[in-house]
Amino acid sequence: MNKLIALLLAVLMIISCVYSDDVEITTEDEVVAQATPTSDVSFSYIFPDNQDKNFAAGSVVEVLVGFTNNADKALNITHIFASLNHPQDFSVFIQNYTRGDFGIAVEKGHHATLAYRFVPSEYLEPREFGLLISLEYQDGTQNFTQTFFNSTINITEKETSFDMDSFFLILLGLGFVGGIGYIVYSKMPKQKKVRVVSKVNKNAVRVETEDETAEWLSGTSAASSPKVKSVKKNK
Repeated sequence: MNKLIALLLAVLMIISCVYSDDVEITTEDEVVAQATPTSDVSFSYIFPDNQDKNFAAGSVVEVLVGFTNNADKALNITHIFASLNHPQDFSVFIQNYTRGDFGIAVEKGHHATLAYRFVPSEYLEPREFGLLISLEYQDGTQNFTQTFFNSTINITEKETSFDMDSFFLILLGLGFVGGIGYIVYSKMPKQKKVRVVSKVNKNAVRVETEDETAEWLSGTSAASSPKVKSVKKNK
């Protein structure tokens, strides 16, 4: 019996040691340090051109970030940055986008709206990705980073610069220009054609030589008749 009790105590001690390795002890100071930034500020955001969270590859994406200072002192917004990540594991980075430098001081109780833009690569495969957008600010003594957007988005195919609407607009424009050109051309004064008529002297009679007359009458019955000379008729 004593051996059984000793065995059970040993098992309990082993189990307690195993579970103690997974326990993470957080001090009160650490809790306060993490909670202070989020309680001092509040965020809002909107994608004005992509509210459905569908972003075209190779196109500019704009996000408007609202920052409200709830602290009792001024806060300075320093940077906004974003990254594209694996949708199932946000620790896997696919693209890091350029940091936006701001350096804007927001007084206590005031609100500021900032615009941040980035461009997903045009070579991205159309599918779901993870997107992280973070803002860095400081209170004069400490720097804080707050990720205000942490969600999945969809990358769609690259938008083409030419579509059917553009094609019909071009056709309409060409037809309009052609119609204007035709109207202008029809209103222009037309040049009159001048016919040059040569005046023939009716009193002049052409004199043919005997050789020309013989060649003209060759093979006819008149070829054997007496030759007649043409004379010029005098007025």
